[in-house]
Amino acid sequence: MDEKALLASVYCPPEAGKPWRLEDLLAPAQVRYYGLGRAAMTAAFRSAGLGRGDAVLFPALICGEAVEAATVLGCEPRYYPVAPNMEPGSAESEWPEAKAVVAVNYFGFPQDLAPFLRYASRNRALVIEDNAHGLFSRAPDGALLGLRADAGIFSLRKTIALANGAALAVPP
Repeated sequence: MDEKALLASVYCPPEAGKPWRLEDLLAPAQVRYYGLGRAAMTAAFRSAGLGRGDAVLFPALICGEAVEAATVLGCEPRYYPVAPNMEPGSAESEWPEAKAVVAVNYFGFPQDLAPFLRYASRNRALVIEDNAHGLFSRAPDGALLGLRADAGIFSLRKTIALANGAALAVPP
């Protein structure tokens, strides 16, 4: 395929045969829509019953808006280190205690969720998969990113040309 045809296929995809909805891709997860990813993340924390004084564990490399999603509810942000390869920079057994932990799929690349799931099991914590940059991305096993944890956050506008748009997906 020549370069021009490749660009046309990406920027001018063929018209869909039927209307397409994100719920079709994310089924059987429950999907709710929000204006911004931070609002979807706040909703995830709120629906888990998190509030004033509850600790939420974030990677040390995270945007302020994600942290704001917890602080608007009165939650206390805590942090785990991030290594240069974007994986956790220490064993999960060394992370501070929290009621929720956020795993980020940086730039749409899958984060290994094993340490987060071990942490959650040990601390009875919620795992939120921040997939703001990974709409349509998959893990090596074929699983859609954003559906591998207790809740997944999608920032639709970072993948699709939209003024705003985000989604919270909660797998069954």
